[in-house]
Amino acid sequence: MIFAFLILAFVLVALIFLARPFVGQNTIESEDFDELGYRRQLFKDQLHELEEKVVENEISSELKDEAGSVFLSEQEQQTEVIAQNKSGGRIILGAFIGLALLIIVFGLSSYWIVGGHGLLEIEGAEELLALDPNQEASAIEDWTRRLTQRVQRNQADGKSWYLLGHAHLKVGAYAEASEAFSRANLLVKGDINVLSYWLQARYLQSGEVDFQSREIIEEILQLDSGHVAVREVLGFNALKNGEISTAITELSKAISASSNATRQRVLAVLVAEARNALPAEVGGVLVALNPKGEIAKESTIFVIARPIGGGMPYAVVKRPAMMLPFSVVLDDLVSMQSTRLLSRAESFEVVVRVSQSGTISGRSDKPAWISKQLSGADYGERVELSAKMDDPRAKPDE
Repeated sequence: MIFAFLILAFVLVALIFLARPFVGQNTIESEDFDELGYRRQLFKDQLHELEEKVVENEISSELKDEAGSVFLSEQEQQTEVIAQNKSGGRIILGAFIGLALLIIVFGLSSYWIVGGHGLLEIEGAEELLALDPNQEASAIEDWTRRLTQRVQRNQADGKSWYLLGHAHLKVGAYAEASEAFSRANLLVKGDINVLSYWLQARYLQSGEVDFQSREIIEEILQLDSGHVAVREVLGFNALKNGEISTAITELSKAISASSNATRQRVLAVLVAEARNALPAEVGGVLVALNPKGEIAKESTIFVIARPIGGGMPYAVVKRPAMMLPFSVVLDDLVSMQSTRLLSRAESFEVVVRVSQSGTISGRSDKPAWISKQLSGADYGERVELSAKMDDPRAKPDE
């Protein structure tokens, strides 16, 4: 689109150059016509004056002949000037036309060289982002071929590299996808989408988080500390390496950051399996949620450990309502801050909130259940609570 605007600008400038000589020519011709008329009238006035004031015919004839000679001489000189002006005007007109044509040629050449050539071949390439590799493999293959040709002709086209990375990613060509996203990142610095898919391609290719992947992760987290894909990669990598506590923490952060209920459910299952691998003596609070009334499946459930009566939470767990009934564990692995661990709290309470917006809002989302007061000793014994969510105005469970 930007190239089309540039070409339009070049054409407009060329038209201005073409129109300029005609405007100037009209002005010159008008000025020349007035000059000749003025001189003719002046000559007639001079003859008339001689006829009235001069009595002697001989002297009058000599003066008339002299005035006529002067007029003819001046008229010849003026005619030469006009001819020169017209000749010069034609030269100027030719120069303006030539310059206008050069501008148009330069604009078209720039459009062709900078990247216009071949753009029509990849117009609408964004559609491949929604293509299903199982049902539309031929379309993905076609776009892969066209985008490959495009980046071969113009290696500075970051968008085409990005789309080519997606084309490779869809068919499982992870090494090629990683290379394409890497090239896109060189051209489009700081784009979180490019970084995210580059990280995923690298992880799917190697199955591990290496040094360069760590650098990509750090760059993404600087832009978005709760990035879902990053937390997932870190969680999966931790599970693979047997780092259970890290896996639970990272996957729980991914659930909190995600707005997709299905994705949350899959990750929650992984968290539950990881917790089964933890030692039995690990402390915490086990909360079993059993709704009595009807709760909309599109709602989100928040289980919160907080100071008595309210305040900054110690730990929070988020789950989609479609999973009800379910159980969650509140402990240091899901703490909000490393400086406010639930295990260090002398007393606290557990609150269950049902949110329609998917976020915690103290004004609009009233507690569906509140526990009794709990202590550090309860945390160490891994106390079990049963949250019966039947009324948002529920009193503390005694």
